[in-house]
Amino acid sequence: MSKITVRRLVDPAELQNDIRFSAENLDDAMMQQASMAVHYGQLAATAAKQLDDLKLVLEVTEAKVDRHIRDSVAEEAVDDAGKKKLTEAQIAKQIATHENIIAIKKAINEAKQIEAEAKTAVEAFRQRRDMLVQMGAGDRLERQGELVFSRHRAAEAERHDTIARLNAKIRTAT
Repeated sequence: MSKITVRRLVDPAELQNDIRFSAENLDDAMMQQASMAVHYGQLAATAAKQLDDLKLVLEVTEAKVDRHIRDSVAEEAVDDAGKKKLTEAQIAKQIATHENIIAIKKAINEAKQIEAEAKTAVEAFRQRRDMLVQMGAGDRLERQGELVFSRHRAAEAERHDTIARLNAKIRTAT
């Protein structure tokens, strides 16, 4: 059997970098949120498929090993002209301890870990979205406050200009 390779899909350092944002890059983070969530969602789907594929390989390999064990026992019985019998429990134990089965089960365990990491990344982007919404709401309120103050300052400046013009007219008229 060829070596089973399980692909690591989520790079922890890249995830840390992708998930990070600050108040200074809030607008950029909001614009990138959807595409990042899709990217990590696709990685999670790929991880789930990888795990399902390995489970299928395990089932097929178990069936092949089972057939090999039964055929070996049947051949030995014919050669020795006696009947050697294995119980289902003995066959199950031989299947479970077969090197190919063990290798596939180890690969499945690794694929489960990779799937969990990908699901965690998706959840992290859900939480990031919620934080972006909260920070965005606060930023909007802050901007509205700044807008109100700038309008007040503009109105105050306009009032001072009007008073200054009126005073100037009064002085020139007298």
